[in-house]
Formats: sequence, structure tokens, C-alpha cells
Amino acid sequence: MSSISCREWVEAPQPLFSHGLIYLPLRLVIWSISTLGTAFVKNYGQAIVCRMLVNAAGGGLEQCFAYLFSTIYPRSEIGKRIITNNLAMCLSGAFGGLFAWAIQQMGTTAGLAAWRWLFIVEFLITVVVGAICWIFLPSAAETAWFLNAEEKDVMRLRKERDAIYRGAEKFDRRWIKIALLDPFVWLIGIAFFTSSVAINGFNVFLPTILSGLG
Repeated sequence: MSSISCREWVEAPQPLFSHGLIYLPLRLVIWSISTLGTAFVKNYGQAIVCRMLVNAAGGGLEQCFAYLFSTIYPRSEIGKRIITNNLAMCLSGAFGGLFAWAIQQMGTTAGLAAWRWLFIVEFLITVVVGAICWIFLPSAAETAWFLNAEEKDVMRLRKERDAIYRGAEKFDRRWIKIALLDPFVWLIGIAFFTSSVAINGFNVFLPTILSGLG
């Protein structure tokens, strides 16, 4: 449960640090390295440290994706992209158990237990994806290398059009104080924190619960 709480506390301030797409691949790389470390833990303390690092890195991924979508799509279309990302997470969770079961069939290979191989395989997949994002993900939609000149102009005009809602690109610290003094922000934060702990806790401890039921 401590790793879950770590994830929720890290998620809270992520919008302050999501500005700049370098955070997305950076978090993927940190997540993958921490996952690899989990494969070689020797005691409970090491496992807790690795899982806290994994959750700290993963806690900002959703916010990074939301920021990425907000730099590309107008307000009327962002919601569809965010829910698509959430559906993808649900889909991956649905097949995650099947993937883990397949890895478990390896048994002891090269002197390592099957559960350790699960984390090694996850590391290999994620570090490749993180490296690809680091190399190819553009810093802004209007400068994307895969868009032609006309498409870049469209993205620039979209950005200028939506500036009235989003404000200037420059970060203004006064908005931190305004957000912290807004009771609605705290209410939503508490609701998100408590619901996420319950949902993630159910996923993490379900195998233990089922095992205890016999």
C-alpha cells in the first residue's frame, strides 16, 4: 500500500512539471530501470524502494499524455483523446494477467525465477519505447518533423486560436497560489486520491485475497 500512496502523492503536483515533453520519455526510462531493479531484489526493503520508484515515475505519465494532447488538439477534442488513453490502460490491464501467466510458464531459466523474468521482459519493452519517444517525440506540434509545412502552419494557427483559453506559454507562479486556495481543487484531489487508492489497491492485492480465500 505504501507504493500506491507514493504514486498518488506524486500524481498531485505533476501538472506543474509536465510542461516540456522530455518528461514523458524520461519517466518511461526511469520506470523501466526501476522495474529491472525489482527483478533482482533480495529483501523486502529493496522491493519497497523499487516499487516506490516505479510508482513515482509512473505517477506522472497520465498527466504527460494529457499535456501532450492539449498541445495538439482543441479543447473540444482533448476529452476523446484522454479517454482513449484511459481505455488503452484498461485494455492493457485486461491482458496483463495473461501476459504474466505466459511468462510464468518459463519456469526457472538461467537461474532466475519466472517472476523475475516478468520484470526483465517489462523492462526491455518499456526502455525501447522510452528511447523511441526520447529520440522521435517533437518538443512542440508546430515543429514536428513528420508534418509538412502546411500542417505545421495549421498547428501554429490552432495554438494561436486557443491561446485565449490557455494563456501565455510562460509559467506564472501566481497560479499555484490560486489553485491551492481553491476548495474545488482540494475536493477533486481528495476524490481522485481515495478512488485511485481503492482501484489500484484492488488490482495489487487481488491475487493475495483470492489466495487467502483458498
